[in-house]
Amino acid sequence: MYLNKAYAHKIKLLWIALLVMATVLASTTVSSGHPNHIPQKPGYLGNLSTSENQEKKASFKFIVAADSHLGSAQGNKNSRLAIEHMAAEHSDAAFMIHIGDITETGAKEEYDCFKNITAKLPFPILGTAGNHESRWQDPFAAKFATYLGYSNFSFDYMGWHFVVLDTTYPEQTYGTVDPSILSWLDADLSSIPKNTPVAIFSHHPIFYQANRFQDADDQFLDIIEKYPIQVLFCGHGHSFIPWKFQGKSCFMVGALMDNAYCVVEVSEKKMDVYAVKPGTNSNYIESLLGQVAARPVSSFKNPIRTLEATISDGKLLCRFSLSDPASLKFQIDDGIYNDLGNLETGTHQFSVDISCHAPGIHTLRLKATGNDGPYVKVAEFEKDTEDFVYWKTDLGSALTGRLLSDSCGRIIAGTRNGFVYCIDPQTGDILWQYDAGSSWCGGVINEEELYFGTASGDMCCLDKNNGTLVWKQHQDPEGFVEPPAVWRTTSQTLIYVGSPSGRVYALDADTKTTKWIYRATGAVTNTPSTGLGMIFFGAWDNTFYSLDAQTGQEIWKKKLGRQIYYSPAGNSLLHSGRVFTVTPADKHSGGSFLYALDPYDGSQIWKSVNFRTFLEPCVPLHSQSKLAASLRHILVPDTGGRITPYYVYDGYIPWRIQGYPTLFSGVPNLDGIYITGGSTGTIAIHIGTKQIDYKVRDTFLFTDSLVIKIEPQTKDSTGPYLVIQGDSRGTLWAIKIPD
Repeated sequence: MYLNKAYAHKIKLLWIALLVMATVLASTTVSSGHPNHIPQKPGYLGNLSTSENQEKKASFKFIVAADSHLGSAQGNKNSRLAIEHMAAEHSDAAFMIHIGDITETGAKEEYDCFKNITAKLPFPILGTAGNHESRWQDPFAAKFATYLGYSNFSFDYMGWHFVVLDTTYPEQTYGTVDPSILSWLDADLSSIPKNTPVAIFSHHPIFYQANRFQDADDQFLDIIEKYPIQVLFCGHGHSFIPWKFQGKSCFMVGALMDNAYCVVEVSEKKMDVYAVKPGTNSNYIESLLGQVAARPVSSFKNPIRTLEATISDGKLLCRFSLSDPASLKFQIDDGIYNDLGNLETGTHQFSVDISCHAPGIHTLRLKATGNDGPYVKVAEFEKDTEDFVYWKTDLGSALTGRLLSDSCGRIIAGTRNGFVYCIDPQTGDILWQYDAGSSWCGGVINEEELYFGTASGDMCCLDKNNGTLVWKQHQDPEGFVEPPAVWRTTSQTLIYVGSPSGRVYALDADTKTTKWIYRATGAVTNTPSTGLGMIFFGAWDNTFYSLDAQTGQEIWKKKLGRQIYYSPAGNSLLHSGRVFTVTPADKHSGGSFLYALDPYDGSQIWKSVNFRTFLEPCVPLHSQSKLAASLRHILVPDTGGRITPYYVYDGYIPWRIQGYPTLFSGVPNLDGIYITGGSTGTIAIHIGTKQIDYKVRDTFLFTDSLVIKIEPQTKDSTGPYLVIQGDSRGTLWAIKIPD
């Protein structure tokens, strides 16, 4: 089943340039979602100016910069040098677009550094976030917005249409483009004159064949073929690399932290792209990286006209037609390209044995190579999905936060464009939905109420049965990242939530007031663990904290390891008289560490080390909750897909499971069923000694699965176990675990 919704509508904003009465039209969307995620007016765009001479000739130049990494020693030094060179040699630029990784970790002082070193630039600066912001201390670009404005937007300038896209995903290095943003982009480009050339800017490379840094290429194909997109600029790779795709010019930009950037000179419908980098004797070399000459859409001709993929007797049958001769290759999912040779105009077919491929949704890509660069056609195909897909629901935007299951087995999910859903686990039907106005960051259920924070810093309480708002209050301008925790006494219910601002809040759920606020010296991007009258959490200052749950008074704090970026940022666990926390892998510290600490004084009871980064420790889950309380071991996964149980008293390891590399935060599990995977779109379902692979889709799976057991349909049947999994295209899947 599908639920298709339009989340965006379009208006036009008009700005008057300061030096002359040139107009700048900016396309904007007003829709539900975090204001830094949805397209809006970019910061400082009103300062764009032109000279009379430029206006007559429709010529100008602008700067494309990327990867300044301010906060690192190299970034602080070289980015400053590059910006000083811009001010000295290119002060006549119309504007700069910085395409992400402005900072090293997204800290306020790093943004302040960027503001200071660019203060003397005589042109406006626009930009978007990179993974070094979103992965670390600014997951939803809240701090970014205070310095540079919105990170998804478009505007018109001198006959060109510019689109800047945020390709980040909260707390991840890999990127994606949300379906709601792709819908906005389609509407945005459909509203401009047909012959207006378009330039697109993003942090993660789009259509970069050498490596997969984001997973939205397939969704971009329809858009790039419909509209006059001429050029795409990206960062992330710290290199100057030109390439072609679908006939379009693509450029990766060198890093500011390497004292490098791009200057683009525009003359009517043409662009000359120059790489600027240091040479010898403190000189800079400006070399031509490539040229762009705007062409009508009809001139970009994909020789692959049609592509069909069907399955018969364990073989994939591929049928396609060519409008022109071409050299062909094909790829399944993200595998290697296989050569089909040089083929003539007409209809062709080939078959592939896919008996060894996992059941699920796979992607066939057919690539034709010619003088105009590679052209690709894509088709999805399903293998044995009837045995696995229980239902699917289209939510229109990718999941964020974490999936929940309430006491009735209903599923609670939230999306990046700000909606919260309650879903029937039997059918996938949406029972209710709530527009939170900002990306959901995960929630917690306490009896009949659902508490959650949003990326814009609101704390919300809903009636879990019908989704009606009980109360809502704005709490922190830097927003929230992880779900809150609940602690109940006989007299009150307290909600604890941490923020990238470093604040930890205790809210009284009954009076709806803030009981206390604690300020750590680093960002708090995890859910506090609670118990024994205390709460426990880690911050980005390499410190683990214990506070009095009632008063917020500090009981103890403990420095843990030396990590380059963060320690300990993941969720901790209080279980069986121990509090468990992990630090990420770091060569200076000798690996990733799991600590078992005394909750009363923070002293170390035992620790374990791993060469891969430990993920969040958790207690094995069971359908009968009393069983979980009796267990004396915890589960700790790592990024390599290995699940390790540890006895809580001495750290003894009774067994291990080796699964697939994961993007998950922890290990989804229930009744001895464990889930690993996600980095390639494939999950591994581990049941005893058996492993069942399933290809959810050829996208990154950023959010943890939820394993549930649903009620049987009849008295004589047994309810199946389901793996609930969202993909980055906004589809929520219920995958039935075979008996």
